Amino acid sequence: MNTIYIECPCCKEIIEIDSKSGKITSHFKKKFIKGSADKVFKNSIKELKTEKSLVEERFRDLQEKQKHRKADLERLFGKERENIKKIHDFDKPLKDIDLD
Repeated sequence: MNTIYIECPCCKEIIEIDSKSGKITSHFKKKFIKGSADKVFKNSIKELKTEKSLVEERFRDLQEKQKHRKADLERLFGKERENIKKIHDFDKPLKDIDLD
């Protein structure tokens, strides 16, 4: 009996096939290596924690920028309001009849 061993692309198990009939005679499950999943899981958790801290830090920076931006805009608005008050006289607007 001629046999062919093929690795399944989906589950990575080894499949034994009879070359003459083309039928599957048996399959072997892949052995689980203890600790490999634990390492991957721990690394994933570590990466998520660092990413979370970076996102929180960026959020805090943006909040500070908004606070400073608000203060800067209020300061600029106040300056412009004072400039307009100095330049223009707001007592009474001129009418067409006053120009004659």
